[in-house]
Amino acid sequence: EVSLQNLPVVFCMDRAGLVGQDGPTHNGVFDIAYLRTLPNMTLCAPRDASDMRRMLEMALTLNGPSALRYPRDNCPGVERIHASERRAMQPGKAEVLIDAPQSERSVVIWAYGALVNQAAEAVERLARRGVSIALVDARFAKPIDEELLAQHLSSFRWLLTLEEHQRAGGFGSAVLECAARIPTQRAQIKVFGIPDRYIDHKTTREEQLSECGLDADELERYVRQLLQSTRVG
Repeated sequence: EVSLQNLPVVFCMDRAGLVGQDGPTHNGVFDIAYLRTLPNMTLCAPRDASDMRRMLEMALTLNGPSALRYPRDNCPGVERIHASERRAMQPGKAEVLIDAPQSERSVVIWAYGALVNQAAEAVERLARRGVSIALVDARFAKPIDEELLAQHLSSFRWLLTLEEHQRAGGFGSAVLECAARIPTQRAQIKVFGIPDRYIDHKTTREEQLSECGLDADELERYVRQLLQSTRVG
């Protein structure tokens, strides 16, 4: 009814993603798949406290429904970009956090929501090894920033999507659907998300992320392996 009448209702979804000790019945990893099928719906996810406030303020200005997801976790103690220096919060507009020079455009990571922080840590580790990786905070799963996506698909060799949601039907699926509408593209797309099974409880959410290959360690390992295989080939 909210979607059908295009009502200005904001759904704030706590415990989005993995929930540690709460167990498989409480993991919030299915919402993107069904919500993005609803017409008029805007889907967004903040990476930290500053963007949580700004995203909620933006959602309250919309003339239609929106859903804002955030995990069962503490906000990062240190925010990498001061709120005053961030790009304006507009529906369907992503934010480039770390760019790469034209000569080193091998890999770009499009991360959604809280996992932007894991991606940023992996990118920083790779930078210390002399590997330049670009990073985008997608901000929105619907609508996708198709203009920026088209640019990156044509200029990078690999585009990795990262989300705390089932791979099927989630943010990565939305990126793949958008990519299918873009006629010229160079990048191969790899989707990182929750595998097609229920995730058992752990002591912490971080342990579950590690099990699912969604932590900084796995991202760093994958990118290094990807680049190494290219050099060997």
